[in-house]
Amino acid sequence: MSLKTDIQWIKSELDFVEDPDLIEAFKRLLAYRKAKTRTMFFSTTTADLKKRAEASLQSVEKGKTRSLGSFKEEIANWKVK
Repeated sequence: MSLKTDIQWIKSELDFVEDPDLIEAFKRLLAYRKAKTRTMFFSTTTADLKKRAEASLQSVEKGKTRSLGSFKEEIANWKVK
């Protein structure tokens, strides 16, 4: 099935759902999706990515860098959370 077809099927099936627990589960799932989208690391527009790249280059030129080890450590901490 295509994504659009899946969405249409889900919408049509929801018309027949009468289980309040199932509706609550759908609500939580959709709320989680919205919360996850709002808390993404950064914008991915071309302009924003260009600004981040330029800021990163300036930091490198100023010697504001960190070791690969500390970066890996930080990523490991993200995975735990």
